[in-house]
Amino acid sequence: MSYNIPNRDIVNSKEWRKLVDDVLELDSYCQRNDNMPYIDNHFSFSNTTFAIAPFSWNDDDIDDENNGNNTFPNFWYKLTDLKIWWYKYPFRASEMNQDLTEQEILNIFQKCIDSVIDN
Repeated sequence: MSYNIPNRDIVNSKEWRKLVDDVLELDSYCQRNDNMPYIDNHFSFSNTTFAIAPFSWNDDDIDDENNGNNTFPNFWYKLTDLKIWWYKYPFRASEMNQDLTEQEILNIFQKCIDSVIDN
């Protein structure tokens, strides 16, 4: 089952901006700015708490059993198995596998920030 993101403007939240811009230093597509290879050829960043990846244009990554989304989610919060997929840019035409409020998602982003800063 898939659910819509409660508010696409979450992309402008202080939590998301801090995570992507300041902590991970990813570009607007969630790609790495340092020209380094992706982790497992997909994720821009991954630790034991979460993983994040840009949208994939590779047709081989499409999963028909997963509502036509990419095989890998663009955002994966491993602690609760929350997965979010988007089209091109973060949270554009996005779906997630859990029904969460905007505040619950922002709290998850903060936990992701903490997981990087604390290590």
